Amino acid sequence: MVEDINIYEERFITTYKDGETKIFKHHVVKEIPLSIYLNKNELATIFCSPNSIELLAIGFLVSEGVLQKLDELKKISYSPEKNAIWIDTTDGSKRADGFQRRNFASRFKKAFFAKASADEIIKNPRNIPSKKYSINEIIKLSALLDKSSNTFKLTGGVHEAALANNDGFILYCEDIGRHNALNRILGYSFLNNLDTSDKAIVISSRISSEIMIKVVRIGIPLVISRSAITGLAIDMANQLGITVVGFARGKELNIYSHSERILATTKPIYTVFSEPLNKKILLIEEKSLVLGNE
Repeated sequence: MVEDINIYEERFITTYKDGETKIFKHHVVKEIPLSIYLNKNELATIFCSPNSIELLAIGFLVSEGVLQKLDELKKISYSPEKNAIWIDTTDGSKRADGFQRRNFASRFKKAFFAKASADEIIKNPRNIPSKKYSINEIIKLSALLDKSSNTFKLTGGVHEAALANNDGFILYCEDIGRHNALNRILGYSFLNNLDTSDKAIVISSRISSEIMIKVVRIGIPLVISRSAITGLAIDMANQLGITVVGFARGKELNIYSHSERILATTKPIYTVFSEPLNKKILLIEEKSLVLGNE
């Protein structure tokens, strides 16, 4: 599922190259402020791309722990003219108060809230399934993300995130913000009460602890990125049972956690890390990666 909405526009710009200036039309991404109201009270204003607003807003509430169960949701109303969305729930007021206190206290300290969310998830972990994946499946999904990135190729100004299974992408999202792109997947999974035990997330951006929090809330066992991953995100992935793959480009990738889920379908490879780690990774045809001491 890919939403057929252009999130870019044309603007006249002046360029300078090789001593010459030129004026021509250039594609730039659209950006809007979106005000989110919960039970008629303004909760937050975020800046985003103007597509899949309902999925984004619901995903935002789920990500922040304000919306937890589907039967809590009563009504969603969106006004493109006002750049505002109203969400009515049967519960969530106390959770919203908690969110506002955290948001105010950490207004200029985003890490404060990220740590609070991480602590909450680690104390109350979800049961992440142990589905296995092949190297070829991961390579194909990464290539599909690159093939789908038409807006990025035009503008260079969006992040991408996709919800995938063995057949390809279920949902593909683009946004000026990497968190927004992933929140749409969170909203879609929540609204459709989706079984995510055999799904994967494929993203273009780096994987930080905040991204890992969203992955855990979705209940996804595998996240694939074409970019890097932070040390804290690796620690969280190891503790919470999530397989994380980074720098998945072409036919190369790095596995940062729970490599036992990855099945090798390539030729056997033997790699010895530099001292003092003194460990090896052995890829065995049609068997799991084996990480062991020499």
